[in-house]
Amino acid sequence: MAKDLFLVTAADHWTRADGAGQPSGFWAEEAIAPYGVFEAAGYEIGAATPGGVPPTADALSLPRLQRR
Repeated sequence: MAKDLFLVTAADHWTRADGAGQPSGFWAEEAIAPYGVFEAAGYEIGAATPGGVPPTADALSLPRLQRR
């Protein structure tokens, strides 16, 4: 069986020039769509983040998936 490893950001924010935090994360559709393609093709799929911490989806990417 073929294997694939998804590398996903674990960052949950980025820092603006003024020092304020901006919520962030991975864009959900950019992870879910390829995952489905690889899964349908029979790949064994793993996921990893820097430091092994749980990934955070960008909240702005979630409503977009719910509208489908």
